[in-house]
Amino acid sequence: WSFLVGSNNDNTTDETSLFERRIHDMENDNVDISWIWKELSSWSGDGVNVLSSEDALKRVQSIAATKKKAVVQKYIHNPLTLDGYKFDTRWWALITSITPLRVYMLPDAYLRVASTSKYDSSPEYFSNKCMHITNGKVQSECKDSSNRLGHKRKYPSSIRSHHFPRMLSDSFGRRISSDNEYFLVGKLFKKTQDAILKS
Repeated sequence: WSFLVGSNNDNTTDETSLFERRIHDMENDNVDISWIWKELSSWSGDGVNVLSSEDALKRVQSIAATKKKAVVQKYIHNPLTLDGYKFDTRWWALITSITPLRVYMLPDAYLRVASTSKYDSSPEYFSNKCMHITNGKVQSECKDSSNRLGHKRKYPSSIRSHHFPRMLSDSFGRRISSDNEYFLVGKLFKKTQDAILKS
């Protein structure tokens, strides 16, 4: 679920209404999920927050009267992790033609790792950017802070994709077998490729 909210024009007004309805429907069904908020006018991890449904709704309502816009998306509660640390992947694609569609994609990517705090989806940790935001600038600030406190980072801020399968653990902390490593990278590449083609 992803909604463009904020400044009053037909598109964002419709999506704001859809988001508000989605929240009210979830309240009626006793469902509580968290959201990630990304302001469109910010970069380097600024303006990115993890919010409860209640806080996301308040923020959507407060931004509606301004000229600002934001994207609010359902936050993944149980992501795949590197030994408990959240990560995301960055892939490179080149689109040379729309009609017919022609896309070239590099098979290698890199991972950005939130490696100073292990992932925890509990609301009391929503404000911990070092845990939830993998942006390089945010993580370099986390690294500086953890170095001052004498903490040691388990992983670098970024890792090339061909290195990471052997580091992955399943939800029980068991290592993924070497037989499954290439399958996993191939599957991740295919899913990313599908997402790019559908975007």
